[in-house]
Amino acid sequence: MGKRVNKKVVNFIQDGSYFFKRGQRAYYEQDLSKAKKNFERAVHFDPNQASYQCQLAVVLADLGELNRSIELLHYILRDLDANMAECFYLLAANYAYLGDFRQAEGYAKKYLKTNPNGEYELELQDLLEMIYEELGTDEPNWDEEELIMKQEAANRLIESGQYYAAIEDLQKLIAEHPNHWPAYNQMALAYFYSHQIETAIETLFNVLERNEGNVQALCHLAVIYHYSGMKTTSEEVVELLKNVHPFHEEQRHKLGITFAILKQYDLGYKWLYSLYKVGYDGNPMYYYWLTVCAVQLGKKQVAEKVWKRAFEEEDEDRLTSLPDPFLSPKEAVLSEEKLENSSFDFSEALSVLDKLKNSPSFRSALVHKLYNASMKTKCRILFTIYKLSDQESEKALLTYAANKKEPMLCRQLAELFHLKLTSNGDLNHIDVHVVQSFTLLENLEQYKELSLEDVFNTWFIIFLNVKVKNIEAWSSAVIYYLRKKTNMKVTQSDIAKQCNVSVSTLRNHFKKLEHILSIEENTNE
Repeated sequence: MGKRVNKKVVNFIQDGSYFFKRGQRAYYEQDLSKAKKNFERAVHFDPNQASYQCQLAVVLADLGELNRSIELLHYILRDLDANMAECFYLLAANYAYLGDFRQAEGYAKKYLKTNPNGEYELELQDLLEMIYEELGTDEPNWDEEELIMKQEAANRLIESGQYYAAIEDLQKLIAEHPNHWPAYNQMALAYFYSHQIETAIETLFNVLERNEGNVQALCHLAVIYHYSGMKTTSEEVVELLKNVHPFHEEQRHKLGITFAILKQYDLGYKWLYSLYKVGYDGNPMYYYWLTVCAVQLGKKQVAEKVWKRAFEEEDEDRLTSLPDPFLSPKEAVLSEEKLENSSFDFSEALSVLDKLKNSPSFRSALVHKLYNASMKTKCRILFTIYKLSDQESEKALLTYAANKKEPMLCRQLAELFHLKLTSNGDLNHIDVHVVQSFTLLENLEQYKELSLEDVFNTWFIIFLNVKVKNIEAWSSAVIYYLRKKTNMKVTQSDIAKQCNVSVSTLRNHFKKLEHILSIEENTNE
């Protein structure tokens, strides 16, 4: 017999560092697609590693995906490393390439201010010279640029559905610049989108008291009144806006979009098309609403020309994510009625939670339905918001819990969900029934083979009808019921043993569960 060879197993670990190094090698070899793929995998393994995210932003810019690169760089500065100087340099370069020289200048100066004698100092000085030549102006005021940058950052938060984060940033901005009205107007929108409607209106009135005739505040007021059901008041504000004849492009832009949103398509078209004729450099929403107005007024050729230009000048992903602007007037009405009358689909919401977690329209729809639904649906939506498990959901739950117009039981549930997310606070002031019921829900969620939708729906019926005392007993009854319902092989003795209760206790609580379920079923018929 030959000698026995001891084979040594070597672990091959594919982690963030491994893919980052592969990405660097591909980048140096100018294989940008391969570099992008590897940097994305590195980020997947280590999402909090700012250097990985930054390198991915570099590759995206080289591939021409400038808007995605910019979004990633802002994410790094906002959530990972607020002082990462290389991000300022890359933002300046990206914005300059897109022709947004004011933004490019701001970030170039930010880099030079925070990182004197840095690696990119000479490049950025050259960039600033080029910007001043393009603008044909001397160096503008740094404070003004800083202000614009902060406002743009808040706007990006609003666009991504992070309304509470935007409110916090805008409050800080207003504390530093108490007469900067655009920040108040932005903050009012963030309040509105997070369903803090009274606060939104108060914010706008504050602007109008101190800056009478502020066009943006009047526009926001008209839209908020309209979508809050105060249509007569909205119409009164619209009558005021009809007498406004702004000179500045941004005010025309705002006025036109406001009229379009409120279905005053002729006036919307008037202001938006007046900008188009002079080569106005708009944004996706500008082109979208101008196209809508043209379609609704029967100007099909204009609509097609505008929409074609939008795809030539704007980010295609943002445009395709918008509703179809070419719906006929009748189709547009039917589409809006369908949206307004649609019920909350709990099953669908849970199934797409991970995919739509960062969707502003999904979050906004959740909050809107929360305040306009039956108590059963409110609790389902509260649970959905709770499962989002991030800072925005924490604040949405806290805001709802403080709203005295909402049902007490729902408010207590929201407060409990909030406290569980933040892992702080005393539960003693919350009804013991709510706390016990929630403990039962947490217990049931551990059984991953059970559908989360079925678990919540069954738990909710218990929550409404029973003062839960024996959590293990009710857990055993629900588990037995759901496994039996889905045709899983199951015995009462196995589940009783699993839940540490007697078979007779399980059988007793299962009978109670069947009874309340039959009552619920008869009530719904």
